[in-house]
Amino acid sequence: MWRMGVPVATPVGLAECLAAARALVVHGGYREAFERSVRELTGAAFIGTASSGRAALFFILQAMKRGNSRDEVIVPAFVCPSVARAVVKAGLKPVVCDVGPHGSGLDLDSLESVISGRTLAVIVAHLYGYPCDLMAVADRARTGGAMLIEDAAQAFGAKVHGRLAGTLGDAGMFSFGMSKVLWSAGGGVIAISNPDLTRRVALSLSQALPPTGWSQMADAFKMALLAALLRSHHLGPLDAVWSSQMRGKGDCDDFRAAALSETHAAVACSLLRRLTEIAAVRASNANYFSTHLSQYPGLVLPLVAAGSEPAFLRYPIVIDDIARKRDLLTRLREAGINASEMYARDSYDGVLALASRRVDCPRSEYLLDRMLNLPTHSFVTARDLTRTVEVFGSVLGGFKHF
Repeated sequence: MWRMGVPVATPVGLAECLAAARALVVHGGYREAFERSVRELTGAAFIGTASSGRAALFFILQAMKRGNSRDEVIVPAFVCPSVARAVVKAGLKPVVCDVGPHGSGLDLDSLESVISGRTLAVIVAHLYGYPCDLMAVADRARTGGAMLIEDAAQAFGAKVHGRLAGTLGDAGMFSFGMSKVLWSAGGGVIAISNPDLTRRVALSLSQALPPTGWSQMADAFKMALLAALLRSHHLGPLDAVWSSQMRGKGDCDDFRAAALSETHAAVACSLLRRLTEIAAVRASNANYFSTHLSQYPGLVLPLVAAGSEPAFLRYPIVIDDIARKRDLLTRLREAGINASEMYARDSYDGVLALASRRVDCPRSEYLLDRMLNLPTHSFVTARDLTRTVEVFGSVLGGFKHF
């Protein structure tokens, strides 16, 4: 179909393209301005930046490892393989742990079975922009002498009891990559409040070099091209681009951990000014799905934890009947709605392949076959919303027009 939406998209526009162009010509000051803006937004004592979210995680782990004999890091089984890859790149050993009922957070019984005196850190992921409950996991990690890292790559702007997700643990990281809340052609953010860890992270970042000028030019061109395709609403070609080499290396591959480029920082600064507007659209679309899909049996809709304000990166649904889930996925795509399976079996296998130690993860296994994500971004039209609900009605019964 010519008009095929993408799973996640940021409404990058002329202002962001001009910001990238200026940064390519006028050098200096953009990274510092971006870090200052994020510090003001988050209230974190220290904000550092890197070339990607996984690079940000690598720098955090590298700093935690310095002077510490512990060598294991607990990672969620249901997560992007780049998390485990960052652990390996830092010279540490990923230990897989099962997740909470909706994919976010960690299962406490599973955590208890893998945490040990060798555990340096425990990573908790706020998947799909929905903050998870950290308290019990944080207490268990700290009781065992381990640090807590929040993977808030998908949850920039989400809040927990008035504080931004990613600022509640010993360290947190955000991503400004292509499939995130804000896409600045790349970039990662580190948030830390611990003074000793701050010094060590700052040392690691001081030794990192930014991407080359040619690389920044290529990223700026890619951003402008994809922005034009998105705004044209002729998204069929972009669906192919989404899974092509333009996205870069696979999540299981090694990667370069570098400093944030001035170009990426300039674009990110521009996007930050529209965070509230972008978040409001996502929230509205997610609320529409919650209102109209709650009537259908066999669906587990996303849980908004008490006191939390999600970023609504995607709208994750658990469908108990695997055959119906596959039917829904096929029919949604035929209707031009690019529902996704993040995370699918390949991602899970990638995490397991990198793990040095693991336990049975029945909940992760269950979600792999039954999780389906609906797009909530700014390019989802009113017709897309109604068509999505119609597809659910045709598959699950009780077909309605809205």
